[in-house]
Amino acid sequence: MSAADQQQLVPANGDENWKAALNLPAKDRRFKTADVTDTKGVEFEDFCLGRDLLMGIFEKGWEKPSPIQEASIGVALTGQDILARAKNGTGKTGAYCIPVIEKIQPALKAIQAMVIVPTRELALQTSQICVELSKHMHKPYEINLMEELTLLGVTQYYAFVQEKQKVHCLNTLFRKLQINQSIIFCNSTQRVELLAKKITEIGYSCYYIHSKMAQNHRNRVFHDFRQGNCRNLVCSDLLTRGIDIQAVNVVINFDFPRNAETYLHRIGRSGRFGHLGVAINLITYEDRHTLRRIEQELRTRIEPIPKTVDPKLYVADQQLVDAAEDTTA
Repeated sequence: MSAADQQQLVPANGDENWKAALNLPAKDRRFKTADVTDTKGVEFEDFCLGRDLLMGIFEKGWEKPSPIQEASIGVALTGQDILARAKNGTGKTGAYCIPVIEKIQPALKAIQAMVIVPTRELALQTSQICVELSKHMHKPYEINLMEELTLLGVTQYYAFVQEKQKVHCLNTLFRKLQINQSIIFCNSTQRVELLAKKITEIGYSCYYIHSKMAQNHRNRVFHDFRQGNCRNLVCSDLLTRGIDIQAVNVVINFDFPRNAETYLHRIGRSGRFGHLGVAINLITYEDRHTLRRIEQELRTRIEPIPKTVDPKLYVADQQLVDAAEDTTA
């Protein structure tokens, strides 16, 4: 190891003055579930990562490793093969991006790592995370955290409706829920566009995205939604895997999915990284058997939706305070 490399390594008990110059985001004080907080107390510095990478990690707002990161980063840095599984929204992207970036030699102008993901949108998101983590840089082992397939922090409800009642029911949900951002899923690209038009007609801001749209259009819609320019996004299953938009606290299955895997990935768009979320399923008579089958396969319980959904189940504490202040103002 060169002297320059040794100088860049940050021991756990080393000089902490470099942290004072970091441009840290506001501290996330929302409640987090145990699947991202139940760790052994390892810090990012304990992995002896380069200081430039640590600066990127902390400036992204990642304070401590999640369980999947804690279990896999050190192993990956030793060069072992890894098969790692963990629930949606628990930090898997960071678990492989951090060791990949740490092992790359910036001065070597050649492809040194390949990351393969299921969709273009997820590829763009992953590349952006790598850019953010590495912005200061100038130069079979099995882990299974899938003891339960269902997501902690996501409360699941269903509402029995007729097909012709779905838009009216959706309008009621928009009025009654405290939505930060929502994703509404349909089972076909045609229904995505029709529903987005209906939502706009009843007076709500809405984007839509599906696989038949031009890639540059999809990129723009996804970017604008992620920036918070619109509250509601209607989409097909294009966005069910890995897409991480932590502002989403409500997922609505306007059309109920046909299998448990799709259902799991859909509702995982809320409750990201241990935050709270709610998933609401509009169930027709034809969906009733699929609902019970998915409950059995996932060993979960999807409850009938109450007249009032407790905001504490899906709204961050600070948002509740702000809402109360708006009411009393």
